[in-house]
Amino acid sequence: MRRAGVKASKTFATLEEAKLWAQGIEAPLQAQRHPVALAGAPRTLADVLLRFEQQEAPRRRSGAVEIHMLAHFRRHPLMELPCAELTTQHLALYRDERLQTTKPGTVRRFFNLLKPVIDIARDEWGAPFNGNPARGVTVRVGDDSRHGRLSPIQMGRFLALLRSGPNLEVTRAVE
Repeated sequence: MRRAGVKASKTFATLEEAKLWAQGIEAPLQAQRHPVALAGAPRTLADVLLRFEQQEAPRRRSGAVEIHMLAHFRRHPLMELPCAELTTQHLALYRDERLQTTKPGTVRRFFNLLKPVIDIARDEWGAPFNGNPARGVTVRVGDDSRHGRLSPIQMGRFLALLRSGPNLEVTRAVE
């Protein structure tokens, strides 16, 4: 038997004896993997985000922006997953899915918000997370800088607009 990094083996005369032995070994491991939630603690990711929006976001300086950042995630099927079952692999799949339509910097900022949200839910509200699965997700941000240059026609239009403005010093600086 191998479960959660624990290896054990034993020989039995009957299948029933083997099953009873395996259940005795697996029960404590299963209890460790799925902590018991406190009464009133959020049980799903949807519960966690709702509570965050109601209690924490209004007290935070950037709370309105954070609520907006979490909006896309609230529509994802992972929201109904129990906190105890959420893994880094679930979030990595979400990351990969989101990177198909969103720039890496945006996805990285989302995970930088999700990490403390899960910490608060686990440490203060008693949500039964196994550690913080968001901390294991990395988003590699590539170079998305722009290297454009104005064409001579575009530069001519730009300078014409500057010359028509009130400050000719700006035109000289650009030239």
